[in-house]
Amino acid sequence: MRHDPSPDAWVVLVNLIAYAYSTRFMSITLHGKPTKMPSEYDGTKEQLASLVASFHLHGFVDGSWKIPSVAGMLVMMFGGPIDWSTKLIKVICHSSAETEVSAGSMLSKRLVYVRLVSGFLGVRIPAPIPVFIDSTAAVDITGKLGTSKRTAHFLRWQHYLRWMVQHQYVRLIFVGTKKQMADALTKIVDRTCFFIFRDYVLVGPFGPTASKGAVS
Repeated sequence: MRHDPSPDAWVVLVNLIAYAYSTRFMSITLHGKPTKMPSEYDGTKEQLASLVASFHLHGFVDGSWKIPSVAGMLVMMFGGPIDWSTKLIKVICHSSAETEVSAGSMLSKRLVYVRLVSGFLGVRIPAPIPVFIDSTAAVDITGKLGTSKRTAHFLRWQHYLRWMVQHQYVRLIFVGTKKQMADALTKIVDRTCFFIFRDYVLVGPFGPTASKGAVS
């Protein structure tokens, strides 16, 4: 910025620095040494709890429909995050479903890399990788072959998620927006959602002041 910051901008900056200091003891810890990943997530609440608590490989993806649209991606493995990013979608998306599919296609590229590296390290991934998405339309689009009025304009790379689903490299699982951990990577979320995301990603070890490190 080439102009002096406003008082509000200064307050945000000070709060950001204070928050970073108060959470300095938080870190990412990966654990477990599996030789084979667990079986595919079957959709039950019990296995979802086990999935979150274990080192099962899974991902979250979210798209924010605006101009330009934004994709947020989070990959979890060994009980912690191994890859995450926020990227601009460099096409004009005509619907929220197109945004979500585009974000899923971008995440799929990262998951191919994770699968290849895991195989090289001797960790076999025998099942589709669960990807949690909060768009039923995206799940419907990728589950069908051919084109429709909603997808006829899609570019070739935007169909990559469909290819991954059809060839059973990825399995899309719908979750509600409040359980979408990639939400914080695409938009400003409320305080509660932010701390849920933070505690999910920064899995430990926590320092003595980390859990009380909120900045009002």
